[in-house]
Amino acid sequence: DCASIFERRGWTGKRAWRVDNIFRTNIQTAYNVGQYKQQMETRAALPVWQYSAINDSRTRPTHLAMDGRAWPAGHKMWDIWYPPNGYRCRCSVIALTAGQAQRRGITVETEDPTYTLIEPIDPLTGNRMPARQLIPDVGFNSNPGKVVYPDLGDLKTKEDELLAKLKGWKAPKTANLFPEIKDRDLRKIARDAFTDVDEQAFAIAERYTGFEVKKSRKKGASYQAGRINMGTKARKSPSDVHRVFRHEYGHYLDDAANVADPLRIGIARKWRSSEDDFVSAFARDAEGILDRRAEVDDLFRPEGLYFNNPSVSDLFGAVTNNVIVGAWGHWGSYYARRGVESRYKQAFANLFDRYAVGTGGSYKNSCPMWQPSLNESCRSMLLNNRLDVQGITASTSKASGSSQPALT
Repeated sequence: DCASIFERRGWTGKRAWRVDNIFRTNIQTAYNVGQYKQQMETRAALPVWQYSAINDSRTRPTHLAMDGRAWPAGHKMWDIWYPPNGYRCRCSVIALTAGQAQRRGITVETEDPTYTLIEPIDPLTGNRMPARQLIPDVGFNSNPGKVVYPDLGDLKTKEDELLAKLKGWKAPKTANLFPEIKDRDLRKIARDAFTDVDEQAFAIAERYTGFEVKKSRKKGASYQAGRINMGTKARKSPSDVHRVFRHEYGHYLDDAANVADPLRIGIARKWRSSEDDFVSAFARDAEGILDRRAEVDDLFRPEGLYFNNPSVSDLFGAVTNNVIVGAWGHWGSYYARRGVESRYKQAFANLFDRYAVGTGGSYKNSCPMWQPSLNESCRSMLLNNRLDVQGITASTSKASGSSQPALT
């Protein structure tokens, strides 16, 4: 007797909607899981998948924006967009032959549309709505069919690909990098951070190894007197951990002369970012950026190119004292408490990260064009051996003076 069961569970009266929601959402999920399995097994004959939304007044605007659009079967966007894409979602996927898609005038897209900005149509009024990102409803950004059937596909192709990889396997070039890091997890983070960097940045990492890496109970990462501290959150952020390590390693390069000379403690410590040419370049670029503020500001708005780019956002924040900054960066109170030298240090560390991942080995392409002076000053230090001073070697000597404030 369903009525008595619902009553015992408290799902009667005003809560009846919850039972209906659970039932409909689970039925739609089960249906789409089965459909995904069938479509994966027939994708050789039906290689085009078209998103189909129910075009009525109850259809969500973002779901309606996907209606009629098509991508190749098994495209990565289906890992996010295969229905259902919300509670009580009625969307589905239609499998087509290439000929059917062509005759119907359907364009088969290749780019993932997720997170693009759209101005959806209000299904009730037909008017355009405010711009928003194209994403499924919260909690529905996955493919339930792929969760149930993770191994669907051409197993023979996967086997051939695996054998080809094994046959041509070579030890990664980072295999011998940072041998002094004893902790296996931290050593892997450090090595992976330099897997795809510019060759000259890799050469720097091979030489400058006079630092420690420790696990920290704090959330973030920091650098202090020859030691990189990787906090709990910093170690477990797969999308950002390598950038974070390169940033802290940039602080070490800035501080390398002090680390190599244990007598450089307290006021005797001299950071590369405090040298006259870097400070002068910093001032010139700050003035140049602020002179073009109206133009540069657009890049750091929520829809701008650099709003969610951590190292570029933090770099501009340091140079302009947070007058121009995106979603990432150090608080103004951090700079106020530590003085202008902390801005020089953060700029240097971010410049190294941008340099390391520069396009095609070109340093100038790795940073925005609004820091020409800083680019050249940092490039001179990094590429023309200006980091080399008497006493800096590839040894693991450690500096004393641990009272130095930690940098993040």
